[in-house]
Amino acid sequence: MLSNDSINLKGLVKVTGVDLVQENVMGTWLPKINQIQIEVDNYALLGKPFWVDRLVELLRVTLEAEIKLQVGQQRVKLLHQAERVITQRFNLFDKVLIPQTKANIKKIQIYLADAERAGVVNSKLAKRKKEQAG
Repeated sequence: MLSNDSINLKGLVKVTGVDLVQENVMGTWLPKINQIQIEVDNYALLGKPFWVDRLVELLRVTLEAEIKLQVGQQRVKLLHQAERVITQRFNLFDKVLIPQTKANIKKIQIYLADAERAGVVNSKLAKRKKEQAG
């Protein structure tokens, strides 16, 4: 039925607008469909075969599905990019910053222990000098 050239079906259904909003998903801004505007061209109901009404509805559904697919693919692409950045950050923390911080904490603990021992030794020396003087 669709291959019949005598029935003009061009321009019967067309997208007039897609309203996208931005949605924040765990720190990543993703496009989200707010509204899809599809326009159906006026056609003579009695001048077209009976199956054109069903075709118009199917074309409308197909256009909506195609737009949703494109937006979904864009969302997946952006999520993959965000995943790559998050993986890089995780590796930076896991492989570089956390080991460096642990090493620095050990150095600080050793310094504080040495300072505490030095304080105890100095107080004992001061006490001994005070006893010898008194």
